[in-house]
Amino acid sequence: MIPLLVHTPGEPAGIGPELIIRLAQNASPDCRVVIADGAMLRHTAEHLGLPLELIPFEGERHATPAGKLWHCPQKQALTVSWGQPSSANASYLLDCLRQAITLAEQSTAAMITGPLHKATINQAGISFSGHTEFIAQVCAAPNTPTAPVMM
Repeated sequence: MIPLLVHTPGEPAGIGPELIIRLAQNASPDCRVVIADGAMLRHTAEHLGLPLELIPFEGERHATPAGKLWHCPQKQALTVSWGQPSSANASYLLDCLRQAITLAEQSTAAMITGPLHKATINQAGISFSGHTEFIAQVCAAPNTPTAPVMM
């Protein structure tokens, strides 16, 4: 079976979207799925002068050709400029993480997360101390000790 790698680029005003687009320029034998706002990814790719095709991910695992990513859409609340994060996107960021966690749990996958700005999420009135704690909370099941492994 082809390995599934689930990516969340993180803060749309940060470096994460650029990193995932640069990674996508190389073909991969893995199935790379990105959970993010497609318009944001395409805009970033255009700014970088790099090709990017987003292919709807429908659950089947296929290798990832160069310049392409399998895509599960999430919609940002607000389009932001680079370097200017907005608390309006806090729910979007956490929705991306939740969808990635669900997909990873259902598919025996690895999840790769881009950087988030904790203060921006907290400014939205959402208590957030980091990826590790959030993943542990989402994955918690009664009477089952869960511990996400961060690398």
